[in-house]
Formats: sequence, C-alpha cells, structure tokens
Amino acid sequence: MTILNGSVLTEFILLGLTDRPELQPLLFVVFLAVYLVTIMGNMGMILLIRLDSHLHTPMYFFLTNLAFVDLCYTSNATPQMLTTFLSEKKTISFMGCFTQCYIFIALLLTEFYMLAAMAYDRYMAICNPLHYSVKMSRKVCICLATFPYVYGFSDGLFQSILTFRLNFCRSNVINHFYCADPPLIKLSCSETYVKEHAMLVSAGFNLSCSLSIILVSYAFIIAAILRIKSAEGRHKAFSTCGSHMMAVTLFYGSLFCMYVRPPTDKTVEESKMIAVFYTFVSPVLNPFIYSLRNKDVKKALKNVLRQNMLLFSSLLDAAKLPSGNCEHDVVDWSHRPELQPLLFVVFLAVYLVTIMGNMGMILLIRLDSHLHTPMYFFLSNLAFVDLCYTSNATPQMLTTFLSEKKTISFVGCFIQCYIFIALLLTEYYMLAAMAYDRYMAICNPLRYSVKMSRKVCICLATFPYVYGFSDGLFQSILTFRLNFCRSNVINHFYCADPPLIKLSCSSTYIKEHAMFISAGFNLSCSLTIILVSYAFIIAAILRIKSAEGRHKAFSTCGSHMMAVTLFYGSLFCMYVRPPTDKTVEESKIIAVFYTFATVKAVAKNKPPGIDGTPIVWKTHSRPTDWKRCISVPTENRKMKIVAKSNVTEATEFILLGLSRQPELQPILFIVFLLIYLITLTGNFGMIFLIRFTPRLQTPMYFFLSHLACVDIFYSTNVSPQMLVNFLSVKKTISYAGCLTQCFVFVTLLLTEYYMLGAMAYDRYMAICNPLHYSSRMSRPVCICLVTFPYLWGSVVATMQVILTSRLSFCGPNTINHFYCADPPLLMLTCSDTYIKQMALFVSAGINLTGSLLIILISYIFIFVTIMRMRSAEGQRKAFSTCGSHLTAVTMFYGSLFCMYLRPANEQSVEQGKIVAVFCIFVSPMLNPFIYSLRNKDVKQALRRGFMRNLGKMEKKSISTVC
Repeated sequence: MTILNGSVLTEFILLGLTDRPELQPLLFVVFLAVYLVTIMGNMGMILLIRLDSHLHTPMYFFLTNLAFVDLCYTSNATPQMLTTFLSEKKTISFMGCFTQCYIFIALLLTEFYMLAAMAYDRYMAICNPLHYSVKMSRKVCICLATFPYVYGFSDGLFQSILTFRLNFCRSNVINHFYCADPPLIKLSCSETYVKEHAMLVSAGFNLSCSLSIILVSYAFIIAAILRIKSAEGRHKAFSTCGSHMMAVTLFYGSLFCMYVRPPTDKTVEESKMIAVFYTFVSPVLNPFIYSLRNKDVKKALKNVLRQNMLLFSSLLDAAKLPSGNCEHDVVDWSHRPELQPLLFVVFLAVYLVTIMGNMGMILLIRLDSHLHTPMYFFLSNLAFVDLCYTSNATPQMLTTFLSEKKTISFVGCFIQCYIFIALLLTEYYMLAAMAYDRYMAICNPLRYSVKMSRKVCICLATFPYVYGFSDGLFQSILTFRLNFCRSNVINHFYCADPPLIKLSCSSTYIKEHAMFISAGFNLSCSLTIILVSYAFIIAAILRIKSAEGRHKAFSTCGSHMMAVTLFYGSLFCMYVRPPTDKTVEESKIIAVFYTFATVKAVAKNKPPGIDGTPIVWKTHSRPTDWKRCISVPTENRKMKIVAKSNVTEATEFILLGLSRQPELQPILFIVFLLIYLITLTGNFGMIFLIRFTPRLQTPMYFFLSHLACVDIFYSTNVSPQMLVNFLSVKKTISYAGCLTQCFVFVTLLLTEYYMLGAMAYDRYMAICNPLHYSSRMSRPVCICLVTFPYLWGSVVATMQVILTSRLSFCGPNTINHFYCADPPLLMLTCSDTYIKQMALFVSAGINLTGSLLIILISYIFIFVTIMRMRSAEGQRKAFSTCGSHLTAVTMFYGSLFCMYLRPANEQSVEQGKIVAVFCIFVSPMLNPFIYSLRNKDVKQALRRGFMRNLGKMEKKSISTVC
C-alpha cells in the first residue's frame, strides 16, 4: 500500500463522469432525482408488500428482498458521487474505498442468486401448484433468501481482500465514479495474476450458475405452460413471469458487458456508461416493472394509498437529502470513440426487441390454438430464422463495441459466414413457401386443408433448411479454401464473403462464379415463386364480387408482401454492385438494416436483408500488376503479401446529354418537359378512361392499359435525370443510379416487346376464334399473359445488369449519352467485354426475334381470316381493330431495331442518341393518341366522359347562380 516515494496511501481520488464545471449542477440534479425515485420506488414496494396481507406470499417475499438489494446497491455509490459533483475535493479514504468495493461485489452476487431464487419460486408455483405451499414454506423461503446474502458477502469479502492486498504505487487516481475492481487493478504495481484470475473465475462461475438456474427453471415453466389446455390459464401463468423476465434481461444485459472484461484503459472508460445504467437505471426501473405489470400490486397500491396517504407523505419527505455547493474535476470522454457506447446501447436494445418480438411471436402461435394453421406455422419458422439470423452477428458485434480487441477466430469466422448464408437461403424459400400457402388459401379455399396438410407443411418448411444449410456449407468451404495473405482485417462488422474475398491472394474465379450462380439462381427461383403466386392471387381476388371479400382476402397477404418487399428490396441493392472499397462500406449500412431492422416483426413479418449478404455475393476481379510476392509464415500457413497497382474504380458517371451547346439547354429543357408532360397526361388519361368505362373492360383494353403503364415508367426512368442535367452544371449520376437506370430500361424494353406480342395474340383470338374468345381470353389468362412480360423482363435485365456491374470502369467516366445504356458503358470499360457483348447480342436477338415472330405469325393468321371474309364492311371492321396496334408495333420495332443490335463503337453511340430520343420520348407520347384517335370505342368513351363532366359543371354553375 505504498506510493513511489514510499509514503503510505491513505486515500484515492475519484475522477467521476465529467470535468466540465458547467455540467456539474445539471448532473447533480439529474442523478439526485433518479436516486430519490429509486428510493421511493423500492421503499414503496417494500412497504406496500409489508402493509397488504394479500401480498404475503413467497413471490412478494423475494421481491421485497430484491427491492432491498437495489436500494442498498444504489445507496452504496450515489451519495459519494453526488458529493463529488458539488465538491472540489473528490477523494475517498482507503477504508471507504474498500467498503464501497466490498458492498458492490457482495450486492452484485446477492442479486445474482436472488433473481435465481425468484425463478425457482415461479417454477414451483407453475409446475407444482398443489405442493407449492409445502415446498415453498416460510422456512424454505427464508433459507433461499438468506443464501444469496451469506454467499454474496463472503465472496465479496474474499475478492475485496485480494484487491486491497495489492500495492498501489503508480497513482491514486481512480478513473471511475466509485471504487471498483477494474480501475483499481490498473493502479497496482504488484502482480495481478491471482486477482484477475480469481475475479474471472468468480464472475464466470456465479454468472453461469445463477443464469443456469434461471434458464432451467424457465425451460420447465414454458413446458408446463404449453401443457395447459386453457388459453386463459396459459396467459395467466405466463403473466406471472413477465416482470421477472424483464428484470433478468435488464440486469444480465448490462452486467454481462461490464463484469467479465479484462481491466484495460478503454474498457474501464466504457464501463462508466454501463455502470450508470446498472447502478441507477436498473434499480429505478425494477419497482415499476413489478408494479405496472402486476394486477395484485396495482390493486394493493390503490388500497394502501387510500388508507395511508399521510404515512406515505411523511416517508417521501423524509427521503429527501441535503445538497451542497462546490465544484468538481473529472475525465473527459473525448479521447476515445464516443459512438461506441451509444451504438452498443442502440443495438443491444434492437437485439433485445428482436428477441422478444420473435420469441413472443413463436410462443403466441404455440399457445393459441386458433393460430395452429399453415400460415402461422410458416410464420413461426420465419420468426425462428430471423431470431437465429440476428443472433449470428449481434453478440460478436456488441462485444467489439466494448472491447479493445476486435478479433474473431478463423473457425468462428467460418461458422458465422456459413450460418449467415444458410439462413439467408432458408429465408428465401421460407418466404416463397408462405407465398404458395397464400395462393392455396385464396385460389383453392375448398381444398386448402387437404393440399396444405400437416405433412405437406412440414415438407415445405424442411426444404429451405436442408437446401440452405447444404448450399451454405458448399459456399463457405469455397471461401475458406482461399489463401488470406494480404491482411487479416475484415472491413465489416461480421464475416461475409465479399470483404473476405478482398483479402485473398488466391484466384477467386471459381468462388466468384459459384457465388454468382448460387445467388442468381436462388434469388430468381424464390422471387419467381412469389411473383407467380401473387399473380394468381391477384387474379383470384379480382374475381371476388364482394368488396369486403376482396379486402379480407387481400389483407391476409399484406404483411407477407411487406416482408418480401423489405427483404428483397435491401438484398437487390447488394446483388448488382462491384466489390469496391466504397460498396463494402455502403454494404455495412444496408447490412445493419437487413440484420437488425428487417428482423423484425411485421406481425412479425419480416424481413430482412442485407449485406454481407450473399446477395452481395458478387465480386469481380480487377486488372492488377503483380509487382512483388513475399512469402510470410503465419501460424501453420504460408501466406503471400501481394502489392497491387493503383486502380481507381468509378463511383459516378458524367452524362454528356444530347447537346454540349449552352444556348440550346433551356430550349431542350422546355421541349422535353412538354413532351414528358404530354406523355404522362396521355397515358394516365388512357388508363383512367379504361378503368372507369365499363364498355372498355375487355382484354384488348386491359392490355392497352398495361402498355400505357409501361410507357409511363419507360419515359419516367430517363426524363427527370435528363431534365435536371439540362439546367445543371454538374451532370453526374451515381454508379448505383446508373445501374438502376440501366436495369429499369432493359426491364421495360423487354416488357414492351412481349406486351405488344400479347396484344397481337389477343387480336388473333378475337378475329380468328370469335366464338371462343371470351373463354380463351378469360381474366386469369389475360393476367398470366400480362405477368409474363414483367417477370421475364426483370429476370433478363437482372442478368444483363449483373454482367455490366462485373466490368471494371477504370478509365474515363464520361458517358456519351443522355442516360445510362449498355453500348456507351461498354466503351468505358477496361475489362474484357466479350461475354457482355455476346450476352447483349444473344438477349436482344432472342427477345426481338421471339416477340416479333409472335406478332408476325398472329398477323399472318389474322390477314388470312380477314381475306376469307366475304363482306367488305366486315373486313374493314376487323382490320380497323388492328390498325392502332400495327402502327405502334411499326414505330416501336422500327426505332429499336437500329438501336439495340449494333456493336458498341463511337459512331453508333452518337447515332443511338437520335434513335433513343424517338424510342424513349416520341413513341410513348404518341401511343395514347394512336389508340384513341384511331379507335371509335375510345373516342366515344372519351366524348361521353367529357359530356358527363360538362353536364355536372353546368349543374353546379346553375345551382351556384340560384
């Protein structure tokens, strides 16, 4: 106990929370208020239980002791801390420090086993209700309550003696607001091996034992509750445990981080914040947790308040403490990452909410017999997957927030990566199984119970797990067979494929392509199942005549659709990006959304997605110059450190637009804004006219409304960005924005191909098979014919954009066009474009030829049928129904044929601008006029609608005048 100069150490200096003088009074008021509420809450709980005879039961006996422990615990540290806030002298005597440390450890261990005793009491009450009064007699309760105090104060004394036997010769300044082991050990110049290991053994043993008692008790409790047949009985039994479970979560959640860590400078600093939560927040919350969630306590409180108002008033007055008037000196937190503790608290809260939400959903479905249906069976599995998914990454991440050593073992990284991929693929197909279940429930309600039997449901739920964990193992093995010799620093908060591949100096060709195939195949398959299911569901819902029936049927799908949108929406962002440093950084943000937010409980409906997700399973190789290769032995491996040439990836592109002449920009802006507004007005007008005119509710106009919708999106994909560039000096578009624009362009282009093909087939059926037209072109058939173009277009566009995103853009970033398209992008790449060009050529050729063949063959049969008609009027009438479609087809294919099948060179890109203007702006603008001005039905409907609105306006004006 000597300092460096040999003098005896008689006191310590407590640095406290902050050294800013202006904050001292504020903190004093805040912590004084918290302390007073803690005293009133816990004292009130003790007095309430003592005064109300209905609360003289074992459960409330233990609760009294818990309140007493909390009262002593917070009183051990708070008065000293309040004094230092207002005092210039922030010292504590050697014996005072010893006493404070001793009481802290003793009460901590007491609360460990007091909570365990309360868990055992709940176990006896629920699992052995008939023997409860005998098994939990007064004598047994006193023994169970006495043991925590005896053991806690004994072990606390032992730990404190070990601490204060050390020599404190470095300094007497404790970097905390009370005396605790970790900061004291930092001051010692003695050997701390025995103390540190004794602390570790004690903390580990007591934490494990008490937590095991609690977990085992609740395992038996949950099993007993599940055997209760009455839902009310299950609810009542479970409600008696809710408060205790919440208290346990608060207590162990905060302590786990604070009490089992090695005493380093950083962890001591971080433990201040956790200690504030544990020392002040937990004790102040416990009385409210046990009162607000307990009917007996609330009832007793009302009775006692009514009868003993004067007694409570006097007690509250007596609880007030005197205040002083001084200054304070403390450590500032600015020298360490200030966001780490905040992020820890935020993500711990999110994690706990996720666990409670998903566990609650699983238990609710298990306990309520009304929810024992296929839909909720799949939902409970989805909740389980989400629970495992977030638990795979969160504990490690929370540890790194509060730890100086942010490492994970090679095996641990493998397991985390494997479980991540496995659960991601499982969720793909679990959502697909849920979509199929909704399809069977809505489209085949009479056979639903047979088609979705227990056996079928188990098979549909088992397949995602088996397939996901099999493919996940294969992908993980491919990843961890690579040599990681560049660095061992993963630029992420958990182990994922893309950042791991960045560290490899092996050839990643096989791994990249395996990822690409697996991600593309699984994403496409699961999404196709969902989209096809919903196509049939929507068709079935639209056939329901009752509006209430449609609403009820659709409401059963709303949560699932939201979950699917969240899950695939986040994952899709990660699937088409090249693995650059920027995208790895961006993927962290998306991964946070997917791993935590999307986890979820939309009535629990999920989901997730994010990265590291194997949906980011997309990495590509960049050209590198291998300048040197040095072999370095590390552990049992031989690793190579490779230096790479300095290659910069494009993060944004510059769109040159139509013209570089400044004087033309305002004129072009006005012209194209006018065209865009006409396009929107014309196509929206066509859609509303078809929707609200009963005579136009036919297959031909159904397809026409979808063509108008495609034209709106097609033009909107390009026009806003182009209009902005006309009036902007900075004509840039982000990498992600460019790929999105390219994806939407290709999707809608292919959709329009086959939409025109479907319209040609409709004309063929109407003219060549008029008697069977209504049956051959039924509502479900029309919906299928419309759904296919959207699905096919999105699938092909995804493949094309993925191929584009795998290219390296390491040269100029100037796109010689007014929007992002494949030909000008291919001119910028420094990668080999052979595969992309061939894929572009094959896709354009197949889709152009396929859709054009459907149209041409349909019109051959149409012309043959028309020519067989004897009546000239009949021929003219039949041909007039095809004229508008023929005009639209000629315009569309005439412009696209030149633009989409040309090789990517400078001249063709320049020419493509002019063709693209016609295709993107002129064609969508003219289509509504072609189909309205050349169509009698549309003109009549338009005239009737106009006259109807005119009549309403005249009536309103007359009534206004009168």
